[in-house]
Amino acid sequence: MTPVGKPFALVSHSIDISADEELEVLYEGGYICCPPELVCDAKFDILRVTYRPRGRHDFQGFVMPVLQCLFPARFKGFRSYNVVHPSCGERNDLMQMWHGLRESAVWKPFVEEVWDKDTVDCAMLERMAQATPVKTTENERKPKA
Repeated sequence: MTPVGKPFALVSHSIDISADEELEVLYEGGYICCPPELVCDAKFDILRVTYRPRGRHDFQGFVMPVLQCLFPARFKGFRSYNVVHPSCGERNDLMQMWHGLRESAVWKPFVEEVWDKDTVDCAMLERMAQATPVKTTENERKPKA
């Protein structure tokens, strides 16, 4: 369950994209979901330069929306449409966030799982988005006198 109590499941569809491995396209996804190798390259023009989509890009694109759901205050005022501008604050914030996640003791395992692999452990990514209730002992439930 997510913190807001909604069930969560990540479905992995095995889609063979090997025929399109050399396909170059413009990025047309959500800007907050832009693959880190694109957004973290200050010289990459998201609107005009093509790239080769990889399976890992879909999994990487999953990370930021999950963080938005878990920590909405962190993204308050974040104008994702500005990410297309290489020198804007939002793009720099997103780059710093990816770097911070890679260094974080909590988030590092999840980010490493999606960083350079085109197939990932979906169960691990599901755990990233789930909040489990804290179990209490019988003594903790008794009212204190």
